[in-house]
Amino acid sequence: MLTSLGVIKWWQGHGSKAHQCFQKALDADPDYCLAQLANHLVRDGILADWATSRHNAYQPPHTRRPEIGGMGMP
Repeated sequence: MLTSLGVIKWWQGHGSKAHQCFQKALDADPDYCLAQLANHLVRDGILADWATSRHNAYQPPHTRRPEIGGMGMP
């Protein structure tokens, strides 16, 4: 659960929060490979591609423009 939450935080561009989640997951199980890998991504400063572009970055729902019929069309 902590690793999943960390991945979501990483997707959103919140590396420090993601790292905290991965560390807690590794504290609980130091051999958990997915948490190790994800922590490695954050530790090395690797960002999700969409987090590097303001246009493509995660935007909380309350800041998004309305869409037509859920088709992603403004």
